Amino acid sequence: MANVEPMELQEEKTTKKINRTRKKGDGGVQEIAPGKFRAFLDIGTETVVIDGKVKTKRKRKTFTGKSQTEVIKMLNKYKAEQLKGNLVADSKTTFAEYIQRWMDMREDNIKATTKRGYKYMTEYHIIPSLGSMRIQKITVANLNDYFKKKLKEGLSACSVVKHRALIHSVFELAVTENAVQSNPVPRCMEILVRHPEAQALTEEQIKALMSTAREVYEKHKGHGNKMYQIFHLVLTALATGFRRGEIAGLTWDCLNETENTITVKQNLIEVKGGARLDTPKTVKSQRTIAVDPSVIQYLKELDDGKSDFIFHTKTGNHLTLSNVHRAFKLLVKQAGLPKETRFHDLRHTHATLLINKGIDYKAVSERLGHSNVSVTLNRYTHAVSGTDRKAANLMSSVIFESENTSEQRSEEARNEGENV
Repeated sequence: MANVEPMELQEEKTTKKINRTRKKGDGGVQEIAPGKFRAFLDIGTETVVIDGKVKTKRKRKTFTGKSQTEVIKMLNKYKAEQLKGNLVADSKTTFAEYIQRWMDMREDNIKATTKRGYKYMTEYHIIPSLGSMRIQKITVANLNDYFKKKLKEGLSACSVVKHRALIHSVFELAVTENAVQSNPVPRCMEILVRHPEAQALTEEQIKALMSTAREVYEKHKGHGNKMYQIFHLVLTALATGFRRGEIAGLTWDCLNETENTITVKQNLIEVKGGARLDTPKTVKSQRTIAVDPSVIQYLKELDDGKSDFIFHTKTGNHLTLSNVHRAFKLLVKQAGLPKETRFHDLRHTHATLLINKGIDYKAVSERLGHSNVSVTLNRYTHAVSGTDRKAANLMSSVIFESENTSEQRSEEARNEGENV
């Protein structure tokens, strides 16, 4: 049997330094393998504990590439950014830690309901998925995977958009504090939100609802039954476009009989264990709007001198949102309207009717308490398109009436010429 000679072991590749003259702080370049180069730059020191002893360790930034020229370019680019102050120090801060910092900074500037929403989003969704990652290591791909995962789990697009907005805000704070170089959220996937078209009642449905509600009032007034106030609740919603919580929070000093106006000063919100009064939803939500004098006169039917609240219980306390919901659902059934009709649809009806009647969008937006006109236009596109059709018809009538008038004048001129 022939002897098999053992294969010679290849010599281990050694790192070869590129000889060049450099000053302290310039960095250096090494050839770490054939066709593979590494540039390095000392960026400071850090204190570490090794075997129970505190030692100082040098920190280096490294760049690898296929050629010496490539890594030198990377090194020089880094140094240029360093001089501009655009670089951030390495940090092991996790995303969960930065979310908490963001929450702490907003503590005194957000409503309790908003805070509760943030807490739910972060504790049940964002932190379990992204919280353990270092904030500097989170990429666009990581965030896109998170958004896709939440949509796949069944969260609505609207909910995921809220998650995206919160994450965006956290990263904005991190950028401001130089904890990260840039905010990755604007480069993430777009999340398409399809808002359901606002449902407005027809004139026939409004008449049926109002007449039934008045019958209920006449039947139950004086008995302390919460149901007897449903006529005035529906009337207020249709006449003002106020939100349910804004109506439940109305007090008698919100009415101005001289000016025939109603002012939103507070908003009833549901919280764990009950309900409480809070400031209006937004700055624009605190508003005063004009109403027909008859609206205020109808509301005064409820003034029994027992409460500061217009809509109240036997004990004089404000109605809860659940009270309003249950009373309205009973009314919808009695009036023969579709069972899915909501109290909030009265607000949609108010806005839709005004837009269809040609009321200025800005005026409608102000009555609704929207933060800006674009919210109104986006929410009531169906009504806006109807108004656009009316505008087209109006212009058509003006243009063609002008043409017809011109033709009539020409015809009259010809007739006069023939008669001469």
